[in-house]
Amino acid sequence: MLSPQDLISLSRVDENFCLTLTAKNVSFVWREVREAEGGIEPPRGIPEYQWVDLLFGIPACDLCDGMKAHVEWKLRRRVCKPCLKENLICASRVRRHFPDINDDILSLIPLTDAGPGGMRARSGYYWIHDIPDIQVKIKELEAQPERLAKFRTDRKKLVEDVNNDMRRCVVWTHTNAQRNAQRKVRELEYRRGKRIKTRLLDLGYTEEDVEGIREQPSVIRDAELTSDSWNRMRPSLEVAIKEKRVRKAKAARSRVLYKRATIVEDIFKTYIQQYLPVIWRELPSYMDVCTFPGFRDILESPTENIVTEASFADAMNELPCLVADWKQQRESTLRALVPPRESGHIDPLKLATTVFSCERECRAVITKADIWRHRCVARKSTSSDATNVDGVYSKLGNAKLFFDRTRSAVATSLVRLASCDPPFMARMCANEHWSGL
Repeated sequence: MLSPQDLISLSRVDENFCLTLTAKNVSFVWREVREAEGGIEPPRGIPEYQWVDLLFGIPACDLCDGMKAHVEWKLRRRVCKPCLKENLICASRVRRHFPDINDDILSLIPLTDAGPGGMRARSGYYWIHDIPDIQVKIKELEAQPERLAKFRTDRKKLVEDVNNDMRRCVVWTHTNAQRNAQRKVRELEYRRGKRIKTRLLDLGYTEEDVEGIREQPSVIRDAELTSDSWNRMRPSLEVAIKEKRVRKAKAARSRVLYKRATIVEDIFKTYIQQYLPVIWRELPSYMDVCTFPGFRDILESPTENIVTEASFADAMNELPCLVADWKQQRESTLRALVPPRESGHIDPLKLATTVFSCERECRAVITKADIWRHRCVARKSTSSDATNVDGVYSKLGNAKLFFDRTRSAVATSLVRLASCDPPFMARMCANEHWSGL
């Protein structure tokens, strides 16, 4: 469909085009164009083609063809400031120029408050040529009272319609101007973005690289791209692309690590089925398994490598030995946390007075029986950018334990009150019948 401006230009090619396009039987064409562009309905008595010209025509003066003309809705003319100044007359001065005029005649002429050069008069302004035109018309119809009466009625109705319709037209004009300004901004941003994209692709960057910098302030500006502006913005865009690539690589690495850890989780769930549930509490968590040498190497292999359950076959064969080593190392680590004076020459892990707590402050009282079965994992999340197994473990693995001096002191006091020695109490607490203690 043609735009309103194209249709207006076509109607002015020559007389034949003008007669054809302004005929009544083609008014639907103008109506469809107007509606497509969001134009308001024309007032009574104004043809569609004339109304479309007022709404969407180029800002050329109806009198001198000068540009920067505006539509004066009470006059229903598009007029430049010089022509307004030349053709408007202040209502208070009408009788000086037209001594024989009366209020009855003036009531048949639209009155506007928009004067030349933005000036306004309390009495308003008339289009000066309307006054003699109306006088001539009335003189012509004096011998035909019925036609004269109808003419007066029609003119008064026209003046009333113009006054009532002005507000609607002004509101639409402002709204349409805002819409056109927004459209122009979008078009400028689109052209600028397209040219930037072409230049970046010519430099060897990819479509994905270009997508990553679309929201950069220098890209979304509503200004034409020039050679100078391109030379100024290019370094910052290339830096942004590199940073985006790094962030994307980190995110991809993190996703792969979490996905591979899930594979280990599934494998380990199957593995522990060979043991009785009572043994499970002394086994490591799947995230602990992820830190074992054979598993870590596969998990931290290059991001582009394809890792499946079969990839861990050799590591699974070594798992029993790896678990034993893990338990031994964990015990050694916990023993080292207990000050020597707390245990003397006795294995501190066998004492009921040796109490550990969780770094996540989960309030659990952890003694020898709970060293293995305590599970304190943060809420499962893959939002962090993990670059290695340790990064994944910080989110999904068990929290570290620390020797709790305060709770150990309380436990020591309780043991003394019971007149028992710590090793005996540790053995009793490990017994299922004493687990409540």
